Amino acid sequence: MIANLSPLDFDDLLEVINEAAQAYKGAIPGDRWKEPYMPAEELREEIKAGVTFFGWKEHDVLLGVMGIQEVKDVTLIIGIFLKDRYKLQLC
Repeated sequence: MIANLSPLDFDDLLEVINEAAQAYKGAIPGDRWKEPYMPAEELREEIKAGVTFFGWKEHDVLLGVMGIQEVKDVTLIIGIFLKDRYKLQLC
């Protein structure tokens, strides 16, 4: 099920983002890569700036997330992150 994530989902959201980002370690330039890829405070700032996150859950486990942000008259897709073991099942 895909639904808008709540503040109660924060830790799971952060986990999915950082786990998914590991797939790009080595591809993202070293001056842009950090561990963790998205620290908790950075995620809080994104949410404060208006990014809304939606999540894909099965059996109450968050498996994927997507962030969007309304800017003027457009909606930006900020990022789509999937737990690594589920990527092939979506293709």
